[in-house]
Amino acid sequence: PLYYQQSDLTPLYYQQSDLTPIYYQQSDLTPIYYQQSDLTPLYYQQSDLTPLYYQQSDLTPLYYQQSDLTPLYYQQSDLTPIYYQQSDLTPIYYQQSDLTPLYYQQSDLTPLYYQQSDLTPIYYQQSDLTPLY
Repeated sequence: PLYYQQSDLTPLYYQQSDLTPIYYQQSDLTPIYYQQSDLTPLYYQQSDLTPLYYQQSDLTPLYYQQSDLTPLYYQQSDLTPIYYQQSDLTPIYYQQSDLTPLYYQQSDLTPLYYQQSDLTPIYYQQSDLTPLY
């Protein structure tokens, strides 16, 4: 079955198996799935079919890692990957240069690095970024 949306005539298909709605983008015909539960848009990447969700609020891309389903966001500005910890959803940034994990403290957003060798936490002072152990 192929329906057309009343508003913008976007093609809408229904999957044979579970009747999940599939929309096709006008520009590039990229399939868009909508989750049954909350109608969150779900895209599949053309290359590897990795699920790509878009946040309801700001449409920030959200990927799920194939292995452990850890959420992975991409920053709007520079597409730097941001991971969220499974336990407390603390943001983890990775530095562009050496992929050193960089955490931000929940309270004051002070950068917190972890040493490559022994994973010792390093805090940086707000004022001058002097390392604080």
